Order: sequence, then C-alpha cells, then structure tokens
Amino acid sequence: MGIVSFFSFKSMKKDKRFDVKLETDEEIIKQEGANHLKKIEGVGGKLFLFKDYLFFKSHKYNIQKHSLSIPISEIKSYEIYKLFGLFPLGIKIITINSKEIFFMDKPNEWIHALQASH
Repeated sequence: MGIVSFFSFKSMKKDKRFDVKLETDEEIIKQEGANHLKKIEGVGGKLFLFKDYLFFKSHKYNIQKHSLSIPISEIKSYEIYKLFGLFPLGIKIITINSKEIFFMDKPNEWIHALQASH
C-alpha cells in the first residue's frame, strides 16, 4: 500500500493543489515534495531542511494529516532507503527515539544536504 502511494504521489507532486505552506521566516536550506511512511501509508507532503531541524508537513488531501519536526542534534544516522536493498526510493533517518522514512526523487541530494548541516 505504501509503495502504491509513493508511485501515485510521484505523478501528482508537481500539482499546485498539493503545495504546503509554512508560517516561518526561517531560511529553508532544501525542500522537496515527499511521502512520509507512516505505518503502511505513504503520507504526501513536503520535506524541509532548516539550519537546526528537518521538518515534514503533510498536504491537506491526506487521511493521516500531520507534521513532524526532527532536530538535527537528535539524528543518529541517515542513509538512502532502498526497496529490497536495490532501488533507491528515499532516505531513512534514525533518531534517538524513532526511525523515519521519506520517499522522494533525489535522495542523494538530501544525504549531501544533511551531511553539510551536521
């Protein structure tokens, strides 16, 4: 189910109806449409990298609407998330308390951005 959500999200993510608005003046280092794997559902939204934290906010068309803030200081590790160990689909973030998976188009760019922010 999550994989199906991921592929359907790829086809609609450029659609302006799925834009996510933030109410902050902080400088955004990187942003991209992404799916946050929440249980078995890929929740569509946008992933943002700020100086001190990673932030995900779902768009309004999801069943599981949510936001998630991960302080950079709490990230223990991160890596490319690969389906069956072969197909790079996103990034996996391991924190002090959780494991989060985000699907996006260019996971290597996110790894580089996270390395630069650490």
